[in-house]
Amino acid sequence: MPRPPLLSALATTLALATPGSADQPLVAITGGVQEDNRQFFVWTVTNRHTAPIVFVEFPHYRADSLNAPAGWSQEWKNRAMLGGKDAPGWVRATVADALQGIRPGGSATFELRLARGDTLTRRGNVTVRFADGTQFVVAGVQVPAAPSFLERYVMVFGLAAIFIIAVLVHVRRRPRLREPAAPSANGGLD
Repeated sequence: MPRPPLLSALATTLALATPGSADQPLVAITGGVQEDNRQFFVWTVTNRHTAPIVFVEFPHYRADSLNAPAGWSQEWKNRAMLGGKDAPGWVRATVADALQGIRPGGSATFELRLARGDTLTRRGNVTVRFADGTQFVVAGVQVPAAPSFLERYVMVFGLAAIFIIAVLVHVRRRPRLREPAAPSANGGLD
């Protein structure tokens, strides 16, 4: 049985106003690299869900510290440390008590510091988990990223290409040796 138009409009309005609907995702993350000091990334995480946020995972490359809200603990993969692995990783900020989490409608700031100066930035995914077990992935967040294979070795490839071109030009311009004339049948006494 079809719904009356008034009820249908009311249901649509409620769906749009519900946290996590298509027009309003469960979480908003704004920010990224600081233009005045590219060694820092600062994000504001805003909770639009009905349960507190208790887990946030940021991808990183060459980061060594994260300032999270009070009461949050951290877990790292490939943290930039002396003798550490130079590879992409992640940092997870978690809170055991949901009361210390990011409450519905609230925001919190997370600041990531890179161990070594400037880095590349890309758009990446940040994973957020709520106290009710819901997990949400926020796509398109500006995060520090490792250079690609091509970006890492572009100078080596460029110099190799220049060297190969120089060798080919040199070989092509060098005068060719003529083959000696074949001796005549009478022993060269012509």
